[in-house]
Amino acid sequence: MNMDVIIVGDDHVNTLGTIRAFGENNIKPYLYVISTTKLVAIGKSKYLKKCTICRDEEMAIQYILNDFKKKSPKPLLIATSDKAVSIIDTNYNILKEQFILSNINDDKKNIIKYMNKFEQYLLFKKYNLSVAESQILTYPFEENKQIAFPLIIKPLLSIYGEKKDICIVKNDFEYNQAINFFKDNKYFLLLIQEYLSYDYECDITGYSYKGNSCISGYVKKLRIFPVNKGSTTFGIMNNISNMTEEIKKIKRLFYSLNYTGIFNIEFFIKDNKFIMNEINFRNSAIGYSYLNANPNYYFYLSCKSKKLINSKLSNDSYYIINELSDLHNVLEKNITIKEYFKNKKMSKVFLIYSKNDIKPSLYMYFYKFLNMLKVYKMLTFVEKIYHSREDTYVLCANNNAVINKKYNNDYKVVIIDETNTNMLYENKNFIKKFIIGYKKGNQKALALIDKNNEFIGKAILKSKGAQDDWVKIKNNNSYLISSVYINPIFRGKKYQRDLINELINKFISSKEYKIYGIVYTYNTPSCKNFEKMGFKIIQNKTFKLKRLLKKSLNKITV
Repeated sequence: MNMDVIIVGDDHVNTLGTIRAFGENNIKPYLYVISTTKLVAIGKSKYLKKCTICRDEEMAIQYILNDFKKKSPKPLLIATSDKAVSIIDTNYNILKEQFILSNINDDKKNIIKYMNKFEQYLLFKKYNLSVAESQILTYPFEENKQIAFPLIIKPLLSIYGEKKDICIVKNDFEYNQAINFFKDNKYFLLLIQEYLSYDYECDITGYSYKGNSCISGYVKKLRIFPVNKGSTTFGIMNNISNMTEEIKKIKRLFYSLNYTGIFNIEFFIKDNKFIMNEINFRNSAIGYSYLNANPNYYFYLSCKSKKLINSKLSNDSYYIINELSDLHNVLEKNITIKEYFKNKKMSKVFLIYSKNDIKPSLYMYFYKFLNMLKVYKMLTFVEKIYHSREDTYVLCANNNAVINKKYNNDYKVVIIDETNTNMLYENKNFIKKFIIGYKKGNQKALALIDKNNEFIGKAILKSKGAQDDWVKIKNNNSYLISSVYINPIFRGKKYQRDLINELINKFISSKEYKIYGIVYTYNTPSCKNFEKMGFKIIQNKTFKLKRLLKKSLNKITV
């Protein structure tokens, strides 16, 4: 009997390749795609059994838990983005009862640990793999730089970073500019590395089952976008016969981690020397290019057989192209249109186009075209209402009911004012509204930071007739907890309850008050945290928010 396959990820070429990798082997997966709109190109794939659009990864996990109760055999759950990997790994001990999923040593948050690029650096050193010298910077990034120019600055955790934000700096002026950029964009942990001059960059996608790994080939990157810090747009598949020793070291590394899952490795070649860059504990877009050695499918077979099933080796060299992304190289004049079509004709694997699954390709081109015409946002305007209609609880407690107990002692409290609103991790419009409320005295906020200056979570307390998208406070002696967020790395450790207690202790001096909270009904862990502190769901106050022009039409007055 075949296992069901469930994919969680963004509307992106990586997720599309994963869908096709299974579909072309007669396995139709279920897709839970993260999107703020119904205009999802990959949802048009003919290979899908079902496509469910989710506002975020937390919603996707709750839907999956409800949709696949007591399913036998256990479905295989695959993440195609760093954030999805992080959320699944955070909830591993819950999910493993119902699903087969990637893990390190059969426990939660071990993958998250090694998403930290400095932990990877230490791991590479341990297994005698060459790697650039590295150093961690913590906000406000005042440490003495120990690495000479030129150097690379990147987010320490891949879950919070994007390739486009990676900076190559050559002097103090560029270094200070980069540091200010990361401050302005709400980064709190950075990695600086020596800049390595290399001949070319490569990419491996493989898989492991309980520490035993299979690597079939690697892709030499011939072109990327953005230049110097982007993803592969044109490359060539090669066999691994010329890097036997390095492959052995990599396999020992995964064996020591007791890793089960798909992985992607980025590395450099300089004078025939192999230099590690980073590991992604997930599939990459390039994974689809392994024609007869499909890592997704062979990982599936391994999980089904409960032992490693080795794929074939990629002995033939052939070209691959992400034809949509590579058009950016034409527009940026990195290549000519003639060279683009020449390379396209040379390619054996297309990461977007598929004659057997044409609809996602057409929609991706169509949406890209609309975006270039600056009308895509207009088209998605009505569709954005979709995610504002989730069932929502309103909870309430008075001062006597709230449990005032501290659960963790390894954090410090940072009160947020006009000078450090970057710690809200919100967009400019949100921060602008917060500052207005802060100046009026009816909004206060704080964040929790751990002993290593890593962000734990944040929340806002509203009062004096304040309101948010859900609730309007009528009584001036009442308060509303809003915008509660806990970093996935720290979930499951009662930090949310600490955050609520700190809000009360720092900002509420009144002897008599009521305090309200709002939680989406699918967010069971958050709801339970509120209830354990003494909050109760207000009867008949479960509702679906409706919006028009970003304004709420059905706020509850309390």
